[in-house]
Amino acid sequence: MKVSTDACLFGAWLAARHLPAGRVLDIGCGTGLLMAMLAQDSAHRLTGIEIDPDAALQASENMASTPWPERLQVLQGDARTHDFQDQFDFIISNPPFYENQLRSDDAKANLARHSSSLNLDDLVLTVKKNLAPKGYLAILLPFSRTEDWIVLAGMHQLRLVQQLDLRQTNAHECFRSMMLFQETFGGQTTRDVLVIRDGNGNYTQETVQLLRPYYLYL
Repeated sequence: MKVSTDACLFGAWLAARHLPAGRVLDIGCGTGLLMAMLAQDSAHRLTGIEIDPDAALQASENMASTPWPERLQVLQGDARTHDFQDQFDFIISNPPFYENQLRSDDAKANLARHSSSLNLDDLVLTVKKNLAPKGYLAILLPFSRTEDWIVLAGMHQLRLVQQLDLRQTNAHECFRSMMLFQETFGGQTTRDVLVIRDGNGNYTQETVQLLRPYYLYL
């Protein structure tokens, strides 16, 4: 499971929301990237759940090697059926992409990238079951699925608070959306676009500003 730029941007963007410290659940935590990024800049207590045993093991090892192991917990299992002891103030997810698109021959890649094991309907029900009243949800999705998710989330009283769409360069269309929802939110939604690289292939200043706290060389 490679670390992608859009996932790093998602983690940095989440940390920059500065939501009140609380209990956080990362659904499909992979190897723990988002958990570690949030732990670096907050006092959250974070639980990750990952269905793939190898990824869950690596995530556990990664979290144990951070400066904050007492605040980080990784569970191996299926978020749809796991019985969490408490609800969470903040749920985050970088869920499987490429629903109904061509699959690779790598079973682990399929599990990580495809929504056959966790589709959007399953995800919203899992979120609603485990999100505390007035809690927040943050999600990273392909731009093509954004409107579907906003409608689906709204049907479950999750209202869009902020949306940041990603473009590789000014010459490209948007390809990812980072979205923050809150149950029964009634304020004004804010929407912005972040261009990752300039015409020379370098990170834009906005990208650098987000990623600098997490990259050794930038």
